[in-house]
Amino acid sequence: MILNTPVFHYANFKERFAACLLDTIIMWVLLAFLGNLLNEQPDHIFIGIVFSYKGTWLTVIAGWLYFAIQESSVHQGTIGKRIFKIQVVDTDGKRISFLKASGRYFAKYISYALLLLGFFMMLWDKYSRTLHDRICNTFVLKSKE
Repeated sequence: MILNTPVFHYANFKERFAACLLDTIIMWVLLAFLGNLLNEQPDHIFIGIVFSYKGTWLTVIAGWLYFAIQESSVHQGTIGKRIFKIQVVDTDGKRISFLKASGRYFAKYISYALLLLGFFMMLWDKYSRTLHDRICNTFVLKSKE
């Protein structure tokens, strides 16, 4: 397990929720743009794209690439996480691989299926870990700098 150090501490619920909210907004804009490229003409540009047949696959693939590429990059986090100075690490505090980041993304669907309970697990976890963090053995840290 990662121990608290003078440089890092575990990201809390507010920090992670704010980063998630920002990433969600970015994803909606990205999906609207990509949906337009696919000639999707929904009644409502954001909601219609997600619930169309092409949009469902687009949402899954774009979300997977958005999260997995960024969380396995040198930045160790999405745009939202970078703004709030939080990053995803493995048990040694190192950058995670693209494969582990991919598993972490798809493990989030289990939390969704459990009525978001997997996300709220962090509220009572000693290391502020969600279900997908536990499944993939990752941690989300915040820099104190």
